[in-house]
Amino acid sequence: MTCFTLAEFVRGSFFLAYFPFYAAQHLGWSVAWIGAVTTAHYLSETACKTVAGAALDRFTIRRVVTGGALLAAVGLLGAIRIGDPRWAVAGAAVWGAGISPLWLAVLGGRRAQDPGQGTWMSRNYTLWLVAAGAGPVLVSPLLPHWSDHLGWLLASLWLLACLAAAGAPQRTLSGRRRTDAWGRQLQRFLRERSSLMSGVMVQTAAASMLVPTLPLFVSEQLGVPEQWYGLVVVAAGAVAIPVLLAAGRLVDTSGPRRFVVAGFALSGAGVASLPTWPGANWLWIGLCGFCLAIGFGLVMPAWNAYVTRAIPDDWRASAWGVYTTVEGLGASVGPLVGGVVAHAFGLAAPFWASAVCLLALAAHYGAAFWRRA
Repeated sequence: MTCFTLAEFVRGSFFLAYFPFYAAQHLGWSVAWIGAVTTAHYLSETACKTVAGAALDRFTIRRVVTGGALLAAVGLLGAIRIGDPRWAVAGAAVWGAGISPLWLAVLGGRRAQDPGQGTWMSRNYTLWLVAAGAGPVLVSPLLPHWSDHLGWLLASLWLLACLAAAGAPQRTLSGRRRTDAWGRQLQRFLRERSSLMSGVMVQTAAASMLVPTLPLFVSEQLGVPEQWYGLVVVAAGAVAIPVLLAAGRLVDTSGPRRFVVAGFALSGAGVASLPTWPGANWLWIGLCGFCLAIGFGLVMPAWNAYVTRAIPDDWRASAWGVYTTVEGLGASVGPLVGGVVAHAFGLAAPFWASAVCLLALAAHYGAAFWRRA
């Protein structure tokens, strides 16, 4: 977990604080190139997760994660120190490929029959939120005076993550080596879990649909000053973290199904409520944000505990790889859809579209769980 924490801290610091500032202010790169570097990293990670999952089922966790971390270090150094934006895109893509096994090793740390799945997932996502969020908060104040040195500091922290990866277990994620035909396993898994795959794509697309328009909507439609936007996001995260931890324990005692439905319903209600009251009504914004934070805190551990139970133990790294690839595809499609919808129908339109998707998921899984009861 030390490797995971350091990796997410460095990545959050790099893409949310250091790189946009350094590339624009010191290298004179356009916003388009900055976006291309960021996109290359996340698309590469998504594209490599299925292969990374198969590797974790066939080779030891230590070998795959350490090798990936070292490959990512090469990409990170390329993205930091090479002045050509095209090489920076390539470096970011290599970094994304190298980091792809890390989340899979964490998510696959529990089998379907293991107790405490909800608590395990809530701790993982809490750690991710804290690490990824702490990076920009700690790095941003240093940018005006220390930006020339911050790149090397982040690279040094990444090398510490590589050392931590060397302590990973000397076993495959499933506990035994797999020699079965991987392609046939993949086809069977996708056929049997088509409802799960479509659900994860819709939910990630619904969430990421808001990314291109959220800052503009909060500023122009809700009247929140730009300098307060970060504070609103941090406040929502501060509410989500204790909910995540509490929901994990509740999932372990009561099962994930009711929390999946409640989380989607609350998230959809919170998203739908935001466009209904224009103007800087802080009470209404706070209530909507609170509703969204509660929904997020319920969905994340419950949904991932539910997925864990649906994943076969003997090749769960491969299955998690397929699952997170589909998840990443949804997250990649969402911003494009949100931008097109906002351009055609206004800034509030992506919120309505996202809310419809989330509420439809709540209704779909609510009906499905009720039929199985």
